[in-house]
Amino acid sequence: MSRWRLIWRRAFAWLMLGVAIVRRQLGRLIPGRSAHGVEQFLAHYAGEGMAPMTADEEALLRAFGACIHCGLCEAVCPLPIDRLLSYTRATQLSVEAAEAWAGAACAEGCDACARVCPTGVPVAAVPAFVAGRAAAQLAVSPASTPASPGSAVSAPEP
Repeated sequence: MSRWRLIWRRAFAWLMLGVAIVRRQLGRLIPGRSAHGVEQFLAHYAGEGMAPMTADEEALLRAFGACIHCGLCEAVCPLPIDRLLSYTRATQLSVEAAEAWAGAACAEGCDACARVCPTGVPVAAVPAFVAGRAAAQLAVSPASTPASPGSAVSAPEP
């Protein structure tokens, strides 16, 4: 390949990159042309039942990650905290978790589970976190609610 042809190809590539950048920047100035922030997130992930998290929810999720599954919290608390902590990691299943443990609640100000936790996980915040994620998930995609047991489709018999 000749030297001038290589220079021309590089110049053309730079020109096309410049045109793409200008087009993108001009497109951002036109209102309603493209979704930004939460709207863009919801457009991509609403079908999966995911909802964006606030900064406080992200901080709680990181704190829940310190759990070592020792089981000490379940020894002093009537709630199945270990299973609820598992649901904090699978946020798409928050609706099912919130429905399963809707009637169960900790005593006000008990906090016994958090006191026995060796890693300092804010265990008392788990039920409220799961319920909040379930509400956010339902707000994003109401179609993601679990089907009733009678409407389940069975697998074909072999």
